[in-house]
Order: sequence, then structure tokens, then C-alpha cells
Amino acid sequence: MRIPPDNPLVRYDIGFGLVGAGYFGGEHLRRLRNLPGARVAAVAGRDMDRTAATAAEFSARAHPDLASLLADPTVDVVLVATPHTTHAELAIQAFRAGKHVLLEKPAAHRLSQALAITDAWREARTRYPELKYGIIFQERMQPAWVLLRSLLAARALGRLIRVTWIDTAWYRTMAYYRTAAWRATWAGEGGGALINQAVHRLDLYGWLFGRPARVRAFGGVGKYHRIETEDEATLLLEHADGMIGHFITSTAEFPGTQRLEIVGEHGRLVLEDGRLIRDRTSVSVLDFIDDNRERFGVPTSVREDVAPGPALVDPHAALFADFIGAVRENRGLAVPGEEGAASVELVNAATLSMHGAGVVGLPLDPAVYDDWLAARIAAVYE
Repeated sequence: MRIPPDNPLVRYDIGFGLVGAGYFGGEHLRRLRNLPGARVAAVAGRDMDRTAATAAEFSARAHPDLASLLADPTVDVVLVATPHTTHAELAIQAFRAGKHVLLEKPAAHRLSQALAITDAWREARTRYPELKYGIIFQERMQPAWVLLRSLLAARALGRLIRVTWIDTAWYRTMAYYRTAAWRATWAGEGGGALINQAVHRLDLYGWLFGRPARVRAFGGVGKYHRIETEDEATLLLEHADGMIGHFITSTAEFPGTQRLEIVGEHGRLVLEDGRLIRDRTSVSVLDFIDDNRERFGVPTSVREDVAPGPALVDPHAALFADFIGAVRENRGLAVPGEEGAASVELVNAATLSMHGAGVVGLPLDPAVYDDWLAARIAAVYE
């Protein structure tokens, strides 16, 4: 692996090797070309005709396979943009070769694989202490989510009572599902709307509120699309401190809704359409229940707009820039890869629940989901 020069004023670029030259891979290549400190060093993928053309466009070297790319000394970071059922194998090999890894979301389709990636990264760091592992949950870079997380960390609402998240702005037609044979299949994707679309918000849910203690889910499998996995789901999430979460997602609603409502003892925060509104109560509503002597007494409240700052036009670029900076400066990441397992755990637990397991407790035993998925695939394709 190349290391920074001793002179910090000497400029050097981080070489990216892309694995997977499909739609997102091509978008990432174009993004990297315009980022200071980044250099597209190599490309590898199954569709080598397309890959070679993409590589020529970006002056990169096309490799016939992953082993060849990993042996390339100009590659510092392996950017994985393949279907997520392949992520574990690719990321683990990259870590063993001493390469940094930036992984498209989700980390994997099974919790066991997501945890295996993290284990491989930690083991590789015993030999390569500077190795970075990042995951592309670019929404964490948006000012609105960063501000919301800081408000919650400061306990702006006090004890949290309820979270309701409507995440249905994912309308998809059958033309979308036909773009790749692996989409919305148990064998090829390991799920549907939860693991593909809603995983962005489920990542944010865990980042903001932590892991729930129990999950109960209801879902519609092929309810509106001719697919074998879910195209809508409703999750009930019970936390150890008593907070209740509701999460609703769908790929069949239009116009869709993106609304997050957080209720606590000191008021409410609502984020919708980029606008963050805070209702601030005069006292704790939980204390008021016992303290007030009026039959229909209610606390007073004031409403205010909270300005999170303008949304990033390209949050992917911000995440990539942070990753490049972390590699060059050997510092922590804004979006650490090991945190990607949390959303996979939620998806796996919800999937088990909606397919007959009822209430599922967390932490989840990865083997339970592995066994269920293997049986599901066998039943569908026997």
C-alpha cells in the first residue's frame, strides 16, 4: 500500500479501484473524477466491454477480475458497487489484501455477512492499522440529519416518547424491477423495499435513536408488484427505555411521503420536505400529568422553525471527500462501515417478524435469519 510522503506539503492522490461498473458504479466514477485528492486507478466487473469503455473514459486500468485489481499497487481504496449479496466476499478479500474499503449500501443482505465484514476489517487492522472501512449512507452527511442528531444528543426533547417515520417516497414501476434479474428476489437481493430502499432511513433511525429492544412487522409481499419480496412494510419498534417507534415504507405510493415526527417530554420535532419544526413545551408534559390540578389542563407551547442549513446537492461527494480525508490524515470516518450492520439487523428482524415470527427481540441471532432465508429460497426455487 502506498503511504503519504513525509512532507505533508507534498500532494498525493488516493487511488480508487471500482468493483462493479453498473449505474451506480458509473456515477461514482464521474464523481471521483471531480474530487480533489481522488484518482480512478482501476475498474473491474463482470461486463468487461462496458467496464473497459468506462475505464477508458476515466483513464483507468481495466482489470479482468478482483484478484488482478487487488494486486495493483496503484489501488489504495476498493470501492464496491455490486449487488449487496456479493459485498461480504469482495470486502473481505480487499481487507486481506491491505486495501481500504468503501462499500455501497447496504453492508450485506444478512447480518451474519455484515458482521463478517467488520470482523475481517478488524483482523486486517492488526497488520494494517491504518485501514479504513466506510459505507455509503450519504444521507448522514445532510445538515438536517446532523442537526437533528445533535439536538437529540443534547436531549432537547428530554425523554423520548414516540417516533413516527413515514418513508414512502420510493415509487417504483415494474420497469425498475426488470432492470436486473436479482432485484426483489430472495436469492439475488435477500428482500425488497426494506433492504434496498428503506435501508437508508433505517440506518438513520439507528443512528438517531439506537437499537430497539423488540421489532414487530407487517408486510405486503408482491402486493402491488409482480415480485417475490415485500413492496410495503410497517414496523413497530419498542425500545428498552419505553419509547415506541413506527416505521412505514412502500414502493407503491405516489405521491410519497417523507415525514419524521419525534415526540418527547419537552415537545416535538417534525422534519418534512426539508423543513424542521420544533414545538417547545413550557414544562415536561410527563411531570405536568401529575403536577397540574386542572381537569383538562394542558401545558403551553411555542412553535419555531429550526434552520438546518441548505441541503447538500451531492451528499455522495461530501461522503467521498470525508473518506479521502480520513485516508490521507489517518483519522476517523463520518460514516464508519462497521455501523452498517445495525440497519441489516433491523431489516432481518423485520423480515422474520412479517413472515410469521411475531415479535423479534434484539440483538438478533444471525444464524436464525440465515436458516430462515435458506429455507425461503429453497421453497421459492424448488
